[in-house]
Amino acid sequence: MEPLIWSDYEYIYTKKTADWYWAVGIVGTALVVAPLLFNNIMLALLIAIGLFSLVLFASKKPRMVEFEINEKGIRIDRTLYPYDSIESFCVSDESVVPTLYIQLHSFFMPLVSLPIELAGEEEVRERLSKHLKEKILREPLPQKILEYFGF
Repeated sequence: MEPLIWSDYEYIYTKKTADWYWAVGIVGTALVVAPLLFNNIMLALLIAIGLFSLVLFASKKPRMVEFEINEKGIRIDRTLYPYDSIESFCVSDESVVPTLYIQLHSFFMPLVSLPIELAGEEEVRERLSKHLKEKILREPLPQKILEYFGF
């Protein structure tokens, strides 16, 4: 069987307005000043570095990633997730774009989401159901919160 290959952006980019940066700046300043009032310079420094990283990441435009479903597993760019490392999958259209969730046997990254708008929901479901069981999986709450705030 031919592999199913498609390309899409690694995440949905939301353009940040000046108001967004002001809000992050104000909240960030408060989060840095509070530990300084208690002479906790290390915590203030850690929060400042975290905020800087957050703004840097939020400003970054997503890159195009190639996805592939083949006989060995699911490939995302250069990383292959073999079928024996995947517990289950779910094709969902509850998000902004149709999404494939794969639940891994990994403790540190248990759920991976892939946009499948360009691949076709039924085609993805048909190919994966030959190797994996389909289970209802939901988008994690932290991911929903980050999307709400424009990340």
